[in-house]
Amino acid sequence: MRRQFWKLFWMPPRAHGEVLQERRVSYVELFYDLVFVVVVARAANALAHHVSWGGVGAFAVIFAMVWILWLNGTMYYELHGREDGRTRTFVFLEMTLLAILAVFTGGANGGYGREFAAVYALLLAVVTLFWWRVQRYDDPKYLPQARRYVGFMMGGVALMGSSAWAPEAWRVPVWAVFAVIGLTLALLTFMRHRPADQVATVPTESLVERFDLFTILVLGEVVSGVVIGLSGSELATTGVVAAVLGMVLAFAFWWLYFDFVGRHVPVNEPRIIGAWIGWHLPIAAAIVGAGAAVVSLVEHSGEAHTPAATAWLLASATSLFLVSLVGVSETLPHARAENRGFPVVSATLLVAALAVLVVGALQPVAWLFALLLVLIASIGWVVAAARSVAHGTAPLPDGL
Repeated sequence: MRRQFWKLFWMPPRAHGEVLQERRVSYVELFYDLVFVVVVARAANALAHHVSWGGVGAFAVIFAMVWILWLNGTMYYELHGREDGRTRTFVFLEMTLLAILAVFTGGANGGYGREFAAVYALLLAVVTLFWWRVQRYDDPKYLPQARRYVGFMMGGVALMGSSAWAPEAWRVPVWAVFAVIGLTLALLTFMRHRPADQVATVPTESLVERFDLFTILVLGEVVSGVVIGLSGSELATTGVVAAVLGMVLAFAFWWLYFDFVGRHVPVNEPRIIGAWIGWHLPIAAAIVGAGAAVVSLVEHSGEAHTPAATAWLLASATSLFLVSLVGVSETLPHARAENRGFPVVSATLLVAALAVLVVGALQPVAWLFALLLVLIASIGWVVAAARSVAHGTAPLPDGL
């Protein structure tokens, strides 16, 4: 009885190709993502109070590093996780280290850079252990690729660990190198063309649901930006109006994402799956960046012009979000089919992205700035939705 219990409690990871098509996102995965939101919030808060080119660059690097951790945890659970004690124990261990990482994330580009690098290296080592253990139970045909990936992860652990002792001015550049190499190799792993009997990554509804839920969670950063902005300034009419319009902008992000790309499984081809995954990084980063910009927007709502740094951050984030939507749309079945409507939808969103940058360059007063962004996003949705319905381009919600 005891042996049987431990056999069920501590099961080996699922092997490559053991896809659970009917699997739904588990509660432990949702719990896991919530801890990542705390880490992301710390990075966003640092950006909100240091809106500058240097601050944006550091945020982009740190966010990419955090997203690499999230991607590895997400794909491991999707490909190899089980509803057993072993998986839950490893996930909870990672969550504990993530909570510690969050403590140092806000000051990663400053006084806490050494601590951030050390904890990150430890976290990466734990994730590497997850992937290494899969090799013990996997089909031998997957071993070469798995060993290469584990080898890279071990190199990443060494690089991040050594960066803890690097001069402060060198840390973010070193992290940027790690982020670029890490993202490139991770995405190439999914984009490689493999024989049909060796395809290990299959897009499932649970994988799509996981990315959609993470998008919802980071949308909360825009709401958080509204609250923090109002809390840090006098409750003047202009500030309240700007804050409300900031909320509406978050609604627009949600509306655009879930009408055009959310809920839909990408085409089952390695290259397209990799692109679908990759485009979600700028989508998430853009949403969080917009949330950080909203804090400054509300705080400066009483000024005649939105500060240049704030205007460019919010406009660039919104523009990046719109462009990334087009990128993700290209990976969906309705985009791969030949039709006349999809190019018009893409062009509409790209024109909207350009218009947003023009508004940012003008630096209007905060409430007008937010209103114009909402209007541009809304017009983009109306035109794109109309063309989608007319040509059957995008599977919009029932009734539209």
